[in-house]
Amino acid sequence: MKKSRSAVSRMLLVALFVLVVAAGNVLASEMFFESFNAAGVDNGPTVDTIFTLTKPTAISSIVNYHWNYSQGQDPNLVAGWIGIEQIVAGAANVEMGKWPAVGRVGAYGMTNVLWVATANVLLGPGTYKVTDSNPETWSYAAYSYAPYGWPDGANWEINKGFSQIFSAASATATVPANGATAVSTRQPLTVNFSENVVQGPAWDKITATYLNYSGTKPVVTTIPLSKSLRNNVLKLTPKTPFKGHALITVTIPAGSVVDLGGTSSSGALDPAPSKAYQYTFTTAP
Repeated sequence: MKKSRSAVSRMLLVALFVLVVAAGNVLASEMFFESFNAAGVDNGPTVDTIFTLTKPTAISSIVNYHWNYSQGQDPNLVAGWIGIEQIVAGAANVEMGKWPAVGRVGAYGMTNVLWVATANVLLGPGTYKVTDSNPETWSYAAYSYAPYGWPDGANWEINKGFSQIFSAASATATVPANGATAVSTRQPLTVNFSENVVQGPAWDKITATYLNYSGTKPVVTTIPLSKSLRNNVLKLTPKTPFKGHALITVTIPAGSVVDLGGTSSSGALDPAPSKAYQYTFTTAP
């Protein structure tokens, strides 16, 4: 039988504030989903934690809350993980991934009450479910409570596992496409991101290169580019024509563009914010 702990409501308020602040410091990403309220918590959610995406989104990290009556739960002792499943009408859920959880300090210095998982996965539009390897210690609230000065609690989540999900800007499409051939030597390049971005500290390190040869020795040659940004589109225009019949590599380093929350850019195929995004194409003869 689950034991109600409504007496810890006041303590939970502090815990929730710490959850938001700690997650932001640890993950350095923009939170776009959360499923908590300020009521007292219990263990073992009775309703699935569901979120919906309307556009491709790079999920950088997920934080699940394991207050566990102020005891926390060390994820290392239970091989803890946080996962995401896609909900498909009329079919079984599709697992998008399970990622090892790391315990973090929460309210009152309690250890392992925050489980943090680094996902680095690009999800398409759809409806998804957050999963947790240890639902018996995953926190939820069975009723809604909004203290004075907080938003109206009527629409706050109840009975769902407490979770926060963070996103980072990711490259979703390029022109020319990755792997394209017979591309014009004067072709302007564009990169579309999953959200609006601005110039970052590594802006000047965006490059387009190809291998040239001095005798038999390969030499990396950099093509001068004119760069511009508008909303979520990066445009790169070669100042001189690309070399004909050459393999061109475009490199967008981590930190060359950042989203409006300050999160570094990343590639759709490898959406880790700490890694560069590259794509290639071959020019026409």
